[in-house]
Amino acid sequence: MDPTPLTGQQTLHPNSVVNNVPTITYSKPREEYINFRRARLIAARDMRDQPCQEHDDMPFLKWYDTMKKADDQYVAPRKNPQDTSINIGTIRDKDSTLVEFAQRFDFEPIAQVYDEDDDMIEEMAETAEDMVKKSYQLEEMKDKSKLIARSMVAFGTAMVEDSWVERWTLDKKMKSKDATGSKNAEWVEKLVKCYDGCQSKLWDLRKCYFGDIKKFFLNGPQGQPYFFTAEYVTYDMAKSMFESWDNWKYVPTSVVLTTEASSAKIYSTGWTLRPVTQNAVEIIRYYDPVANEFALTLNGIDMLPIMEEKTTQDGVEKTLISGFPLTEISPSGAIPFGKFDLEPMHDFAYSKPQPAKMRVLGDIQNMLFKIMLRMFKQKADPTMGNKSGRSFGPEVSDPGTTINDIRDGDLFPILPNYRGPESSDFSMFELVAKELSRNSVEDSFQGIDKSDSSKKTATEDMNTMKAQSLSIAAMFDGLTSGYCQLFWLRTYNIIQNWTKPIDKQIDVLKQTVKNVYRTVSMPIEVDGGKKAQKKIIFTTDTPVRPKGKPTMEDSMDVHQDEMDQSKATGTEIRKVYLNPEVLRSIRMNWFYKCIPVPNDSDPLSYMVFAKQINDAITFFGPQSLNVKKLKRRFAVKTGNDFDTWFLSEAELQQQAQQQMQADMAMGGKKPGATPGGDKPTVGKTAQGQAPVPNLGPAMQ
Repeated sequence: MDPTPLTGQQTLHPNSVVNNVPTITYSKPREEYINFRRARLIAARDMRDQPCQEHDDMPFLKWYDTMKKADDQYVAPRKNPQDTSINIGTIRDKDSTLVEFAQRFDFEPIAQVYDEDDDMIEEMAETAEDMVKKSYQLEEMKDKSKLIARSMVAFGTAMVEDSWVERWTLDKKMKSKDATGSKNAEWVEKLVKCYDGCQSKLWDLRKCYFGDIKKFFLNGPQGQPYFFTAEYVTYDMAKSMFESWDNWKYVPTSVVLTTEASSAKIYSTGWTLRPVTQNAVEIIRYYDPVANEFALTLNGIDMLPIMEEKTTQDGVEKTLISGFPLTEISPSGAIPFGKFDLEPMHDFAYSKPQPAKMRVLGDIQNMLFKIMLRMFKQKADPTMGNKSGRSFGPEVSDPGTTINDIRDGDLFPILPNYRGPESSDFSMFELVAKELSRNSVEDSFQGIDKSDSSKKTATEDMNTMKAQSLSIAAMFDGLTSGYCQLFWLRTYNIIQNWTKPIDKQIDVLKQTVKNVYRTVSMPIEVDGGKKAQKKIIFTTDTPVRPKGKPTMEDSMDVHQDEMDQSKATGTEIRKVYLNPEVLRSIRMNWFYKCIPVPNDSDPLSYMVFAKQINDAITFFGPQSLNVKKLKRRFAVKTGNDFDTWFLSEAELQQQAQQQMQADMAMGGKKPGATPGGDKPTVGKTAQGQAPVPNLGPAMQ
């Protein structure tokens, strides 16, 4: 069974038509190196696509198709007119519940960084967290997170690439604006960079190949020996990406699989891992972290240089081959992918998906539902026998129809005394549905539990909550692990690319040319939730401390600069200065943790926040609460402006002074005081009533 993304279009843009594709020639050592790499690709392909017990003795592509149909709620066509095409969609509903629950959380990076002396750099860790958050905000990662969670739940494993992307578009400008409708109109074409930045890309598992399918980890000492991806695009699309490369002219528009092309024993110029159609291009990206090599091939043509070095070993001349450095496209030196796993399996690269645990019972549930529908049909419109010798049409079962020349007993049901589905049939169906819930998430977690929750005890509710937390724990473990890998890769990606100059500046007085670096701005919260703006400024004007560590400007100068700009703009500003050259050159060890935080879009987050406040009042009293910070948090949770809801500190002080003056004007007697001198206290109620905590007095 061939994977789906292998077809191309037969059409080709006239500008892309090539009559004779030149043949590229390599030395014998380079051909041997290319054949060695192709042998690795073939071995990984064959190992993945063969049947294995982890995939229920199915080949990978068939197993993937089975999981996809289950998650997509695929409805098979009818095999005969009496059949019913139906899929209840229980698996789809359970998967969607897990995905939507994950969308209620933001996965925040928590960084730790150590220098060469193993000293922790807290300022650098905090700055890295902010830069990672900013980079994901720029690429709108929130829109991709739902697809990542869906892929992990549906297929067990989700592969997400982290890379630096540059996009160029063909800009066209008319030479004359008034010549739009003229047949002699002309325009000028030029390539313009329209985007550059960090990007995360979710890959189709059918396009990913592990060098050792028996290894679970992707990177590290126990990681994959090599990894590669194979995707298929049209020739025109490949031309738009690689036309400016030197070896593009050697890329053929078609590859005919011959004995040489289908194996790695004999070198051939045109070679693909799988058959491709006319005007289609197979793009293979090969990652070898052990040898620090990266290869990019288009229909078998290497697009990146290969270096040769002649040497002598034991008196014999030998040519050593070195592939293109992996660190040029993956600054960390690792395979630039984050691996999200739902439920890992023993000694296997892929994990167990949710539909794999439910597909058998899901098929039984659909089968039972179809049988029950047939039973209802048989009850409403039974199969009839005819002893009259005449032919009757559908009018015999239509209500309000009169039929002449028919005697009693001419028509009779083939199945006498048939009553349709009975209670035992419904009990069987409910039993299967309950087992499906046990294999995934309970109906109560989905909000479709029909049982009377008022009859449940507090212990039963607590046990139900614990059971549900265990059922979704695997999903959160997979998401946090995958995001930690992406955070780690993104940090190296940022250090490698954000520290590059973006422009040149001429100093007229000094008659010098100076590099201009980027400035990263982002919103933050200071002083208990107060909104502010943080600026991370890359500049070479910062002083350098001993050992070449990254440093900030002198704290007093930076603080004074922040105060001046805050007064000028009316917004709190925090500044951090980084030397890009030093930051790019020093070696640091990065470690990341990932914390799922309920986001403000979750309607339940406000309810949890309110309950936490009430619990804190009950346990510790209202006087112990930090009302200033709670008001800021309340404004964030409700999505309202703080100044619209609450008075400022100056207004509160003025209000307190006015109240004090009013009390003094009344002779020191406060309103509401009792004759005996007892003053009303927080939580004090009438005799026989339980004290009710009240946050009102503490908010004044």
